[in-house]
Amino acid sequence: MRLSPDDLDGVGIQEFATPAPVGPAPGERRRLLIQGLTWSAVFQVFDVIFSFASMLVLVRLIPPRDYGRVATVGGVLGFVNLFNAHVFFEHALQLPDHDEPDWNLHWTCGFYIQLAQALFCHGLAGLCWFVPSYRPIAPLLHIAAFGVFLDWPNALGATMLRRQLDLRRLRIVAGIGTTMRLVTTLALALFGLRAYAIVIGGNVVAALPFTVDLLILRGWRPRQGWWRWPSWGRYTAQARFGLQRTGSNVMGGIRGAIEAAVLPAPLGFAAMGLINRAQALYGATLGRFGALLIDVVYPFLPRHSGHRERYAVHATTYLQVMLLVALPGACFIGQQGPILSRVLYGTKWAAMDPLIWPGALIGLSLAVMATASGIVMAAGQLRTCLAINAVASTAGIAALAAAWTTRDALPYSWALAGGQIAASLVSVWWASRLLERRWVYTVVLPPLTAALAALLAVHLVPVRAVSPRPIVALAVASVVFGAASFVVMRVGFRTIVGRLLLNLPAGGRLRAFLLFRPERQAAPPTAEAARDACPL
Repeated sequence: MRLSPDDLDGVGIQEFATPAPVGPAPGERRRLLIQGLTWSAVFQVFDVIFSFASMLVLVRLIPPRDYGRVATVGGVLGFVNLFNAHVFFEHALQLPDHDEPDWNLHWTCGFYIQLAQALFCHGLAGLCWFVPSYRPIAPLLHIAAFGVFLDWPNALGATMLRRQLDLRRLRIVAGIGTTMRLVTTLALALFGLRAYAIVIGGNVVAALPFTVDLLILRGWRPRQGWWRWPSWGRYTAQARFGLQRTGSNVMGGIRGAIEAAVLPAPLGFAAMGLINRAQALYGATLGRFGALLIDVVYPFLPRHSGHRERYAVHATTYLQVMLLVALPGACFIGQQGPILSRVLYGTKWAAMDPLIWPGALIGLSLAVMATASGIVMAAGQLRTCLAINAVASTAGIAALAAAWTTRDALPYSWALAGGQIAASLVSVWWASRLLERRWVYTVVLPPLTAALAALLAVHLVPVRAVSPRPIVALAVASVVFGAASFVVMRVGFRTIVGRLLLNLPAGGRLRAFLLFRPERQAAPPTAEAARDACPL
């Protein structure tokens, strides 16, 4: 499940809420962005602490076979959710500040879209009962189908908050939802429900927080008779946007569905569970930064798409910040993943050690591809997004041949990593047309050089000889890796880093902390210069 005010005909929501303002001024927009980043950082700290705590318990209660069943259900849901209503709702994020979305129409059409998906999911679950090798996931799919339906009001509530740039409330509600999800999952796992605990917590309970916030706390109500068959002709623009987004997502969804259908035979659920946990090692740690950045920054990008030069500055900074964390982070996870796995998972998951490097590279590729696709989509080039996802899906499906040929998880993981890396490079190449000139020098070269230097530094230091305790060895490796990265960035790319810090929230303080010389006092910027200033 994924999380993402006024009716145009004057009916419904205006009875319950006041119209939103035309749009924030540039200074107000920067304030909202900084507030969003702050609250998102707070949420990520909260989420990391609670998710890690629950993971440490779950990996000791739930065996790899059950994780494999959950991964299979996730692949099926990835296909079912290709037509999820949230891709239609997000048309609201593309509209200019003065053009208010028709939330009532979104509500009604979303109801029928999610109802159809839920019924389809129940149908797939029914078919699984007749196939012995897939019978174990049939009840899980039935349960997940209820979460699919409940995602209708949940996604609408989240999209409303993103449209209003109310990222503070978005993160507070998301934090409450995370607490509900983890508590439910842990409680059910302690009662021995294993895979059911993950599906109920992650797909049913996770679909409730924004529903409660929208309908109870904010008191929003759709117009009377909302359940009647809608006028789909009025939903043409939203449907066109959603179907184009769906076309892009179909490629990845088909790949996930094929993996869920094909991999249990050559690899088995236990191996699939190891692959899933190896990839999650990056996504659940440093990969969280990418999700935070995408969720906070993307709603601001489409509002600058009409100005080519300004958009290039914003898009380049967006990709630069992402790679600055994601690339060294993936290298660190790949190199020190076995030690990190012992700290987080224990020795029970030692069999997944060879899968950590490809898992980290897959996570890095997905983060880069998501950022590049977001840059392209915010500029309105949805057909390019479709092409990017087609390349990624082709690479993923090709990796299945390695699984069938070798019947081994390691060749499959490396084949998938190679394909995803190629797809991410293609996506960046397409997005480069919207970036500033010499973007390779400012965006790619600094983090790549820092990551390689840090890998070499940790390799030369006998980290594991420092202490037999994994947590001590991990701490030493983190310090060495971080120090080497910092020295390379500060000494070798000081001009690029200094300029980037000027565009970040609290950049002046960061520059002082990193011993940069203070900027010369400049004259107050003009209104045009203020608009052109990067919002990051």
